[in-house]
Amino acid sequence: MMRIDLAINLTDAAYAVRVLESVSPDNLPLPPGLKIEMTRSGRTLTCVIESTRGLDSLRATLEDLTSAIDLTLRTHEAID
Repeated sequence: MMRIDLAINLTDAAYAVRVLESVSPDNLPLPPGLKIEMTRSGRTLTCVIESTRGLDSLRATLEDLTSAIDLTLRTHEAID
């Protein structure tokens, strides 16, 4: 099994909540052999990706997740 741990520090806790709520629905349903857990502690968003599907699948999942987070951040910045 391969695993990636990603921690993102945002400007404040409310911002972290909005990002988590925006991105979490994209995580389901997952194919077999892939697991994503996202949590928030204060202003820190933590993402854990585990995969038994190979390195390419893990890399693609990380790219998809970080792209969704980036889009959410840019959208919230444009609105705020």
